[in-house]
Amino acid sequence: MTNWRDLLERHHSRMQGDSGYDPKFGDPASLEQLRDIQDSIGLVFPDELAELYASVDGYGLEMGAGSLLSPWFLVPSSLLPDFVQNNRSVFSGTHPEFAKRYLPCIDWLNGNSMGFIYATDGELVSGLHEFSHEAYSYEPDQDPAEFFEAFDGTLSDFFD
Repeated sequence: MTNWRDLLERHHSRMQGDSGYDPKFGDPASLEQLRDIQDSIGLVFPDELAELYASVDGYGLEMGAGSLLSPWFLVPSSLLPDFVQNNRSVFSGTHPEFAKRYLPCIDWLNGNSMGFIYATDGELVSGLHEFSHEAYSYEPDQDPAEFFEAFDGTLSDFFD
């Protein structure tokens, strides 16, 4: 089992250590809460994501009260239904079936997101996938591979 808090603290130290912001960690999510959220978004969490949320429900930066930015990099599960819907809605008009299979959980704060994609048969596509809003052209015939970039590895690989 991954020690998520330690892994995320190391990630923070490498990526934000000199930013002046302390890391922010959400309290663990309950299994009941995670089941309810999965039901609301229509996808079952990959095991690793469920384990992460059961350990640390959200990860980001302690921001000042007046900050206009979201403090969350890993979106807390309670905010996930809206985050998923907002990200899917960008391309659901042109790629509705593909949008239903996207489960974003990382917010890059620039209009891009990263998460998981499920195949049409319901199986999880390996790796993490980043949606790039700059590469999306709002054309129904655009191949999703043009606006999604695949990254080999798991969430723990990504944060390590």
